[in-house]
Amino acid sequence: MNILSHYYLDGIAAKPYYNLGLVFPDLIGGFHRGWRLTSLELSKSSKLLESYNWHQDLHNGCLRHFEVDRRFHNVQSFTDCTRHIRILMDEKDIQQYSIRSFFGAHILYELLLDRLIIKQNIKVADDFYASLEAVNPGKLSIFLKENNTMRHDDFMAFFTKFKESKYIYRYADDEGLFYAFKRIMMRAGLPELPNTATQLFESISFEAENYIASKFISIFEELKQPPANP
Repeated sequence: MNILSHYYLDGIAAKPYYNLGLVFPDLIGGFHRGWRLTSLELSKSSKLLESYNWHQDLHNGCLRHFEVDRRFHNVQSFTDCTRHIRILMDEKDIQQYSIRSFFGAHILYELLLDRLIIKQNIKVADDFYASLEAVNPGKLSIFLKENNTMRHDDFMAFFTKFKESKYIYRYADDEGLFYAFKRIMMRAGLPELPNTATQLFESISFEAENYIASKFISIFEELKQPPANP
C-alpha cells in the first residue's frame, strides 16, 4: 500500500511519531532502492529507548505498516482491483513498453488509491504533511542509528526534501500520476516510458479509477477488519 493510504487508514491525530512509523519503511525504500527496514530488524533494536513514548510510537507505527501491507496483498479487493487493471493493460497492450501487466497493475492500484483520497478529501494530505512537520529531526536521527540505517545525514536531507516537495498532491493531476508511475517503473529497472504512452496510460487510469472509486469505502473497511484466520 502506498504512503498516503497508510496514513488514511491508521493515522492518529497528535501522534506524529506513530504516523511517521506508518510510512517510514516506504520512505527508507524511496531513499535507497536497495534498503529495506523489516520487522525482524526492528525487533533487534536497542531496549534503551523503550522508555521514550516517541520511540515506542515510531516503532509501533512501523510494525503496523508491515501488518497492513501483509493484509493488503491478501484481501479480496486487492485481487479484484489488480485483476481489473491487468485486463485493461493487456487489452491496451502495455507490454509493448516492457511492463508486465501484473506488476503495472499493482503499482497503478496503489497510486490510484492515494489519488482518490486526495480527490475526496484533500485535508487528509494536509494533515499528513503537518504531522511529519511535527517530528523532531534529532529524535528521528536517533531512531535511524538505532536501526543501523547508514547515511543518516543523507536520509535526513531526503526526508526534508520529501516534506517540502509535497509531491503526493500531484497525484490528483494526470501528468503527476503518470510521472509517478514512470519513476517507479524506472526504479524497477525498466526503460523510461515515452511521452507517446501518455494517452494510453490516461485511458487505463481513467477506467481503473472509476472501478476502484466504486469500491473505495469497502476497500478500506476490508483492511480494517481482522483477518478471517489470524
